[in-house]
Amino acid sequence: MNDEILGRVVDKIRQLGWEQTTDIIITQDHNHSTVSGDVAHYPLRGIADGRVGSHDPYGYSVSGFVRTAALLTLDGLKAYDGAGCRNIPTLSGILLDGTHLHPTRNDADGTVCGKAQMYTSPRYVVPNPVPAGGIVVAANAGSDYLFVPDGDANTVKAAVVSLQSRLQFGAVFVSDKYGDIPGTLRMGLINTESPASGRGPDIIVSFTFDEHVGVAGRPGISYASSVNRRGDHGSFSRTDTHISMMAHGPDFKSGMYDTLPTANVDIAPTVARILALNMPGVQGRALEEALKDGPRVTEYAVLGRTHRSSKKSGLKMKLPTDLDGRSIDSRLTTYSVELTTKILTRGSPSYMYFDQARAIRE
Repeated sequence: MNDEILGRVVDKIRQLGWEQTTDIIITQDHNHSTVSGDVAHYPLRGIADGRVGSHDPYGYSVSGFVRTAALLTLDGLKAYDGAGCRNIPTLSGILLDGTHLHPTRNDADGTVCGKAQMYTSPRYVVPNPVPAGGIVVAANAGSDYLFVPDGDANTVKAAVVSLQSRLQFGAVFVSDKYGDIPGTLRMGLINTESPASGRGPDIIVSFTFDEHVGVAGRPGISYASSVNRRGDHGSFSRTDTHISMMAHGPDFKSGMYDTLPTANVDIAPTVARILALNMPGVQGRALEEALKDGPRVTEYAVLGRTHRSSKKSGLKMKLPTDLDGRSIDSRLTTYSVELTTKILTRGSPSYMYFDQARAIRE
């Protein structure tokens, strides 16, 4: 359908005789991973008579949904995500023996959910006011944003330990205002620190991903907080962060494959350069190497850089199947974060591009 729409746009441009004055830029804001948990705990399954079938290595995901507020609450924190009861019996996880990790329950009188309904997890409505030490979770599919309204550093640290100790969660970044917290990196390192007080999250956490596991022939899986979606985005894996961009028109080179790192933040400066507009203080860069009469790709230098956090040790790593804090992987006790970026330079200034961030558990 998208190809058809693009074709109609191009045909119209030709009919109007605008080919020599019109540039077309096509991109996307993200890629997608298949929502799935660790297939060692939740093997893929086939479909039989319209229902979940038996184990099938070429089958479909029956796991991957994570409700962060529920896991933080299980670990003794006061967490809320503003949502009512959820009924997600399949993607909440089907175990090796066919058991549902979170079986569907019937709240016949509305005691749990506030109304009669089936559910697999209760409501976590945000109270007004949020109590001291409360955490508000903004679910964002492949990553979640955690807000601590009272700014209590001990609550932030406790939430970090909870996330580090559960295998569903990946890289953890914390607001710069809390300083160095073991096993985390600062949000300012990836330009996610909000300049406005109280507007940005205190913690950003990506869900765990695996770029090598494939479902239905497509590699890349990730846990996610989205509701009943088979595919989603937002994790810090290359599957989600590496996307395509195409450009065509009188201002662009023809037949060029641009190997330099770029990002969506570069589109506005590029368009401004084409239109001879001034954008002082803009983030991103004009993609000059892609423009006619622009510099060659070989005139740029690209440096890969790896950032590693300190290590948080003495942790009890809870399995994705844990329901009471006692199902742990005793082999793993240490957590850290590894961030990879690319630095692009041609004279001055330099531009940093986010590549991937992952958790390392040892």
